[in-house]
Amino acid sequence: MIKQFFSLFIGLSILGSSPLMASVDLEINPHSFVIDLQKIDINGYPDAFNPSIVRWNDSLLMSFRQVIEPSTIPSASESIVGLVWLDDNFNPISDPFILNFGMQSSRIDDVRLTRIGDTVHIVYSANIDDHITEGGYRMWSAKLEFDGTQFFIHDKHRLAYFDGEIPEKREKNWTPFDYCGFLHFVYSITPHLVFLPLAGTECCYTVGKTHADLHWMWGELRGGTPALKVDNRYLTFFHSSILLSSIHSEGQMIPHYFIGAYTFADKPPFEITHISRKPIIAKGFYSGATYDHYWQPVCVVFPAGMLIEDDTIWLTFGRQDHEIWVAKIDKPSLLDSLHPVTPSHPFRANGDLVE
Repeated sequence: MIKQFFSLFIGLSILGSSPLMASVDLEINPHSFVIDLQKIDINGYPDAFNPSIVRWNDSLLMSFRQVIEPSTIPSASESIVGLVWLDDNFNPISDPFILNFGMQSSRIDDVRLTRIGDTVHIVYSANIDDHITEGGYRMWSAKLEFDGTQFFIHDKHRLAYFDGEIPEKREKNWTPFDYCGFLHFVYSITPHLVFLPLAGTECCYTVGKTHADLHWMWGELRGGTPALKVDNRYLTFFHSSILLSSIHSEGQMIPHYFIGAYTFADKPPFEITHISRKPIIAKGFYSGATYDHYWQPVCVVFPAGMLIEDDTIWLTFGRQDHEIWVAKIDKPSLLDSLHPVTPSHPFRANGDLVE
């Protein structure tokens, strides 16, 4: 407990807030590489959140989620997932398309859109059991098709068997990426565990398992956006959370979510190379409208999508589980802000030492 308090004390001091205050201001020292924020509103879905995004056929396609059946049981709240076309200024230019996942009692968690070669894949967490359980949630992958009018999901695969699989654990937030034209996933960040789904099965093959000292003091590192190639490495944004009292929570001690970034090598075993040393903060991340949450009071920014175009990164994220935003980020400055990571012990892939 003393060690956790000391880490939190140091972490909040780095952010520029005094941990001895009853409530901290998380936006007191925003990062200059976050150039602009823009809210995206979807007609007919005022509470849409957690958007992912890809460029497809020279257009922008964005996914979103909206809870439609609030419940006293968090895992039983039903979601719908939709898609909408955007122009290059991130304005919707189509009616939303609501996806049919073909599950009788589905509970779809946040989807990610990712390009694998010329194909757009959609990955998501879902529970197909009639009796909803935390352990019933597993990751799925599917291909997305568009016939000019409607979207279709096909070639669905449930990912149920993998290194470290725990039947009772709810699986979500795997980070998808394209390696040599094949869908891969970062399963966890500490350790950095990377899977290759095996076609035609529900199994994943471990292609990389590496360890490093990351020195992140704001909760467990969990997946966020898909990973994209930047020069000779992959870049992705992650999220984490800790219990905190802030001016944004009006002094309540509730979970606060944070965004960071890291890069990893572009070849197996995909070891982490650089990481944020403190949360990425922008004015407007935590201040703004407040809402009644469908599961518990939280202060949330949640990264789910990314585009990289020249020296600009467009990060799409959900705010407060009720809003969609896109952040314009200067790519060179963000990459310069990341600190190099030194492996803490030899890399391992599939249980073998990598010399």
